[in-house]
Amino acid sequence: CYPWSTWKVAGVFLVVSFLAYLVYNLKRKYQFWKDRNVPQVGLSKDFFLNLLKHRLCNLQDIYDEFAGIPYGGYYQGGTPYLMIKDPELIRRIMIKDFSHFTDHGMLMVMNDPIQRDNLFNLTGQRWKSIRSKISPIFTSGKLRRMTILMNECTKLLDKYLERTTGKSDEIEVRELFQKFAVDTIGICAFGINCNAIEDKDSYFNRIVRKLSAPGTFFRGLCMLLLNAVSPKILAAFKLKIMDPDIENFFYSLVSSTIQNREEERSKEMTSCSFS
Repeated sequence: CYPWSTWKVAGVFLVVSFLAYLVYNLKRKYQFWKDRNVPQVGLSKDFFLNLLKHRLCNLQDIYDEFAGIPYGGYYQGGTPYLMIKDPELIRRIMIKDFSHFTDHGMLMVMNDPIQRDNLFNLTGQRWKSIRSKISPIFTSGKLRRMTILMNECTKLLDKYLERTTGKSDEIEVRELFQKFAVDTIGICAFGINCNAIEDKDSYFNRIVRKLSAPGTFFRGLCMLLLNAVSPKILAAFKLKIMDPDIENFFYSLVSSTIQNREEERSKEMTSCSFS
């Protein structure tokens, strides 16, 4: 049997070793850009240490740190990211060398298909495949049709403002434009008239309110932090960033939209065969 002092020494040694390991890994992570002779901002500007500030404010601070420099590196949860500032370099990356810059995912969540298969989060060949499928949606003709639909939503917004400005001196602009966004996205992306501006208690408005509620935000923030620390924990417990009710709503919405489009296409083909 070892004396108590020996156990204390062993315990202190383990704690010190663990802390030294953490410091070593932390230092190694935040040396990524420095080791490659790329200007960088260090640990103090990491997004996960500045969660109380808006993401755009964090980006602006980092942008200002690279004054007079065409590009620089920063970190998000220890993951290295590259910020490009030079317009000519941006043009070359976005046009000529675009195929070489596929691994630009903002979030890697293997257990959450909605987040994992989001075009902004995809990398490599999977990103190229999804992008090639989505690109035909944004042809000039389809964008013109979307503009017409957006203008119709704008007219509804104008009429609503004309009715309400005479009744009240104050208008909740954030909520109003939230409803406008719901109507616009609904009609352009899904062909659905959400009627969010006129009906404040519509199902779509309730989902948006839940999506922007503090509890939903806090849950998502905790999941993001957990994903940054250990994605394996999320996968092991089958945890997802998005609220299950909201996820089911979007799955149902997309499924019903696809089904309706297929039925309409089938009717058109049937009409052609009898004509």
